Amino acid sequence: MKLVYPACFYPCEGKEGYTVIVPDLPGCVTEGNTLADAILMAEDAASGWVLDELEDGSPIPPARSLEEITPNPDGFVNLLVLDMEAYAEKHGDKAVRKNLTIPAWLNGRHILAAGHAIVSGGLGSRLDSHGRYRSFLPPLTLGLLLLL
Repeated sequence: MKLVYPACFYPCEGKEGYTVIVPDLPGCVTEGNTLADAILMAEDAASGWVLDELEDGSPIPPARSLEEITPNPDGFVNLLVLDMEAYAEKHGDKAVRKNLTIPAWLNGRHILAAGHAIVSGGLGSRLDSHGRYRSFLPPLTLGLLLLL
């Protein structure tokens, strides 16, 4: 889903860059050192704002038209294009259910016992010279055992 929201850009006071306000998304304000950076930061901030609402199950506010937004005299309005699918894939916290098919031998009790030993720090694990846990089982095997 792609969304388009108008944003107001204002030159920063006392330094280079722009402050960006997205009027249709309350509290969505960001800055960038250059105009290009400010546009990227605004797209990221607005996408995060919308994603948070979507993950909470809340409706997102409709965007007003460009003509309905009137910036202060020193600012200007630009449109932000939000690619919500790409943003959610990269930053989303929503859990995704995955089903897994495993071989029957992996479902045996002896494998479960080995998995318990691994989790409790026994079979298949060791501490490295810095005292950190290290597994010498292949990561896929360890992951499958932990799923059981």
